[in-house]
Amino acid sequence: MAACDAYIRSRLPHISGRGEVIDLALVGPPWGYTDEHYGRTDNRFFRLIGVRFNPGGREVKSWSQPILQALPANVPDFVALIAHRRPDGTREFLLHIAAEPGNEGILLFPNDSAERDRLLAENRGELITVNGHEAIRSSVLARPSVQTSQGNVDSHNLRVPLIGLVREMLDHGLFQMRAQPQDGGRHFRKTVHEHWVWVDDAWRARVDEAILAGPPENAKNAWSPEDFLWVTEEVFNHLEDRAAANAFLVSLVGRAIRRG
Repeated sequence: MAACDAYIRSRLPHISGRGEVIDLALVGPPWGYTDEHYGRTDNRFFRLIGVRFNPGGREVKSWSQPILQALPANVPDFVALIAHRRPDGTREFLLHIAAEPGNEGILLFPNDSAERDRLLAENRGELITVNGHEAIRSSVLARPSVQTSQGNVDSHNLRVPLIGLVREMLDHGLFQMRAQPQDGGRHFRKTVHEHWVWVDDAWRARVDEAILAGPPENAKNAWSPEDFLWVTEEVFNHLEDRAAANAFLVSLVGRAIRRG
């Protein structure tokens, strides 16, 4: 635990962010209500719609509820894990570290009150108590190498990290893929296409070069080279044990290990 905490501190010093629940009416344009849903006026990302369901053989004959619909409708999300084997057989995985407003993210345990105050001042997260000890609950989690929409991949959206290499890998048929349906109680007909690939040393070097180069000028600040790190299976297991890896990453690492 201590070794993993030190590792996280050394690699994630620049990532911050804290989600705060606010009244939905305070969410600014282009988000807003229409007669049929709550979403963006440009129909991007997702919207909240209403559905009526008539199940067979359930204790309730029918019900209605709000549900999230990803946009564009019926277009799957795209997640991809890039993995590599060292010459000695050690397996390593490329993780993307990102902050999202709804993440119940990585815990940082301050060494003293001065560090606690500094972490709070830097907007690293919120102060909570875990087993009697003060901790900072961040909005940062590890996720797969690429996590975006299929539409962004198809349109070669330059704000997507490593998009050029990912498109090239897809064109060469390097990825294995499996479609994964999402929870239908919360998401309306949403599917995620999970991709994984074991790259050789030459591809690994190209990935590292693309990370160090950073985003193109017309997508400046979309991401940072510091957002990415290669971790061994041992370090990944520490992150998973600490609930510091999102569900897509956990699923993909498991698939990559099982299926090679």
